[in-house]
Amino acid sequence: MYKVGILTIIDIPEIVYHDTTTDNRQSLLTGVDITKSAKRVDFGKGFYTTQSEDSALELAIKRATAKNIIAASRTYPVGIIYPVVFTYIINVDKMKTLKHRIFEEADDEWKDFVFDGRMAVPHLYDFTYGPVADAKIMNMVSDYENGKLDKEGFKNLLKSLKSDYYQLVVHTESAKECLNFEREVQVNGYKFVARNQNSSRIYGKRI
Repeated sequence: MYKVGILTIIDIPEIVYHDTTTDNRQSLLTGVDITKSAKRVDFGKGFYTTQSEDSALELAIKRATAKNIIAASRTYPVGIIYPVVFTYIINVDKMKTLKHRIFEEADDEWKDFVFDGRMAVPHLYDFTYGPVADAKIMNMVSDYENGKLDKEGFKNLLKSLKSDYYQLVVHTESAKECLNFEREVQVNGYKFVARNQNSSRIYGKRI
């Protein structure tokens, strides 16, 4: 069992997981490149991991399915893209010396930080840790930018995705040096079906 929340810097997890897909695995095998990370995400630009292998697997399946949906619509579709989960061992002693920000729960400080992250406001932390924002946040960002929500309205709607889904995010080269690749696992039991005969819905699942 993994600890859900980090109460202090002493509780940094020793093992974390990163979700990806087979079309991106090779670039990760050559090393984590933070410069390729998206900017407007929960805790800002960085390499996102989680303590939960199940959560990483679930997200990897969603990523693979989304890519396969796009591929299936092409005139000349390529082969099936599979979910992959990478495992990293953390050099805890080294990471403890770095500048960090930890959120034990989805409180007001977490909401302010996530808002800034989604607005691409930079920060100076080497790594951050805290709850993952609810999937509805993309629509909330759009509503804020279109003037339908102010910051307080945004924060009032902002919630964590799951009570047991936390993320550890590496933002700098110093923090990246604390990650040691251990293994990758491809979900070969994943099945993608372009059309469900009953509903004509495109979907993916683990079998």
